[in-house]
Amino acid sequence: MSFLETMHNYALNFIQKLFFSGLLIFTILACKSDSSENYNQENTGQSEQSKNLEETLQTDTISVTSLSKASEEVTREWMSYIALNSEIERMDNYSLQDLVNNSETILKVTDSLQQTVPKKINTNALQARIRTLYTHARLLEENAKRNKPNPDQLKELGTKLKLDFNNFNIQINEVFIQQEDSIQTRNRL
Repeated sequence: MSFLETMHNYALNFIQKLFFSGLLIFTILACKSDSSENYNQENTGQSEQSKNLEETLQTDTISVTSLSKASEEVTREWMSYIALNSEIERMDNYSLQDLVNNSETILKVTDSLQQTVPKKINTNALQARIRTLYTHARLLEENAKRNKPNPDQLKELGTKLKLDFNNFNIQINEVFIQQEDSIQTRNRL
């Protein structure tokens, strides 16, 4: 082998090593860049999710029907009703994150509500209102347990719970209206 051939082989060998080293460095830098972009995208998604959950629920425009005196007397000792009423009143100041944090409590209270209805007002219509409250509380809790709760669904379910509670109060009042009507009808006969 001549000197020229030896130098030519060294040069080719050097160029190959240089080429593969450059390719390796380029690949490493490209992978690192991709992982940084993915990390930034994930953090942006998480911070955007956090911002969405900081929004206020805005249920303060929905008014809840007051209970009649007869209804108040029955609900005064009903702990599940008192607890749910308290949660519904506090919803006016809730952020979506607060709603997520309290979703399990709301579900437990609505479940307890089903089990503890005073006999004096336990009607099929009232049970139907409680089932609606429980269903929406269950959906809220399921959404809240997700890795990324859906803010639009949270708003919708929070609003529905307040409306359901309003309808529940109306139904409690109607139990006593129906009882008064039935007493008046009997007195006329």
